[in-house]
Amino acid sequence: MTRSHRGFTLTELALVLGVIGLILSAAWTAAGYVSESRKISRATQQILETSNNVKNLYAMRPVFKNANTLINSMLIAANAIPTDLLSPTATNGTNNAWNGDFRVYGATTFEGASRPNVFRISYYNIPLDACIGIANAIITNSGTAAASPIQFVTACGVNTLDLTANAATTANITTACQATDLALSGCTSTEFNFKLTQ
Repeated sequence: MTRSHRGFTLTELALVLGVIGLILSAAWTAAGYVSESRKISRATQQILETSNNVKNLYAMRPVFKNANTLINSMLIAANAIPTDLLSPTATNGTNNAWNGDFRVYGATTFEGASRPNVFRISYYNIPLDACIGIANAIITNSGTAAASPIQFVTACGVNTLDLTANAATTANITTACQATDLALSGCTSTEFNFKLTQ
């Protein structure tokens, strides 16, 4: 009795390779999503940590003297910026997870009025989904929108969402973040504005 040994046909091989390709594609997509989620989570922690450190440093003087003054170097010297943001080769000594600047400015101007008790943390080159995720996470971590430490979400210095006057709904946050999206507006920075004292 002879046995016939039959191999795989080309159709069967193509089918197996197609299934393997789909599995690898799904795994690659999931890994990218997890990586982006980690970046957003860490960026939220960095912003909250920096915000708390600025508030602690300025606890005895609740206003900034000069509007729109970059205070990165002072914060770096005071160890008030998370170490994973520090980059000695970056222009302002910091670099975020999306390869953009991380800047902190003392005092801000909003609707033509100086706000000496508000400072802003600027993230450069962050994608739209990250902006939305960060803003939502900070508000969620605060318990309620009213308790959120964010006063305004701005794009390149232009107000797009005043959380002191508007509800922090997903729609409002999305609209604000769309104004900061480079692909849509040409703006490269998303700015989270905080009050020195609550």
